[in-house]
Amino acid sequence: MKGAAHEAAKRLREVGLGELLDRCRRRMEALDGAGGTVTLSLGREAREALAGLLGLRRLPSQVEVRVQLAELDAALRRSRYGVSLAQVLEADGGAVVSDRERAEAAKAQWQRHLEELATAVAPARQWIATLGGEGPVSRLYRRAYRADPHRATAAALAVARAVAHLPADGELLAVFAARVTSDPHAFDPQTLAGRLLLLTLQETGHPLPKDLRPGEARALLLQQAGLDVDGVSSTVLVANPGSGSHAVLTAMAEAGGGWPVPLAELARLSRLPARDGVAHVVENPAVFEWLVRKVAAWEVGRRPTLIATGGFLSAAALLALDLMAVDGTRLRYGGDFDRAGLAIAGQLLERYPGMELWRMSPADYASAVREGTPRFGDGDRQWLATVEGPLAPTARAMAERGIPAYQENLLEQLLGDLAELQDAGSGCPP
Repeated sequence: MKGAAHEAAKRLREVGLGELLDRCRRRMEALDGAGGTVTLSLGREAREALAGLLGLRRLPSQVEVRVQLAELDAALRRSRYGVSLAQVLEADGGAVVSDRERAEAAKAQWQRHLEELATAVAPARQWIATLGGEGPVSRLYRRAYRADPHRATAAALAVARAVAHLPADGELLAVFAARVTSDPHAFDPQTLAGRLLLLTLQETGHPLPKDLRPGEARALLLQQAGLDVDGVSSTVLVANPGSGSHAVLTAMAEAGGGWPVPLAELARLSRLPARDGVAHVVENPAVFEWLVRKVAAWEVGRRPTLIATGGFLSAAALLALDLMAVDGTRLRYGGDFDRAGLAIAGQLLERYPGMELWRMSPADYASAVREGTPRFGDGDRQWLATVEGPLAPTARAMAERGIPAYQENLLEQLLGDLAELQDAGSGCPP
């Protein structure tokens, strides 16, 4: 029987019916049996051979020929070969495996794979179970596993071992990676294991602002897990912090001036108090520096706490503000009147619901705007129209005027606010 099937397959290809066999295979895989119809174009010799096989004098004159698989199967069984269509296809290119059977086999193999991972790293069984879900971690891993099962398995085992040892206690990421996987670069950002670990921390950690720069987001997520990838690159500018938090910060406050405080030092703190319980947060380092220079002439104990986010938020800035918020500090934020400035303000308001907007009203915008400034593009105006909440009135005024404005144009007003607040607290002028 196998010999007859091989002979039939060979003959059909010789007379130009090879494409018919290929299409029948795909159709049977899809329908899980010899049913349905295939349509194809055939040359003269192939049309005559097919007509003879089907017991017809000739095929219809249309360019494309429609062949019912059930009729072809019956014709092959009646022919001198006496074999089924399935037998011919198996002889021609191997067993016909339906899409359903292939999917079931793949599902069973996937479940075996997850069980093998869970057996290998039992403490991370709960995390491994998420690989079978529908979240970002699972989607990334499934794609990687389809492309290269060996590489994906190695990455999953590395992350499972990491998860089993988290949270860490301020350990450097490279040292942690070497300890749990023997490879200090296992969780580098460009590796599959590094991406999987970061997505895992994203799913399980505290929510991050949407527009946080990738490097800052990674640093903050790792810091939340007790890991330190680079504790000195991410910094926040701080001037005149309150006493009792850190010997160096206390000395900085006594010396005056603004100082960059790295993420690693902030991670060591349990609290970061502000002078008189108020921290003034600005977006621009230049505005921060101008204010710091002005208040340097005040008595040491009356200089207000100032923070500069340095544009879009850094991991260090967020950790500093988190520490202050936990300490009950009154946070006041002021930024530029452009899309980025309002976006940063919106992110901070979402993270710190009690934060006050500082000089960001429609009236402040009117005071800061200057003719001749390049106008907003259509995209920025459309975005401003979508702003909701406390910033909405300012956003509408900006969209209507069509011109951005910058905090540097409000320096005297900002300084006046600081002086007024200090006067109210001390009862005497600066």
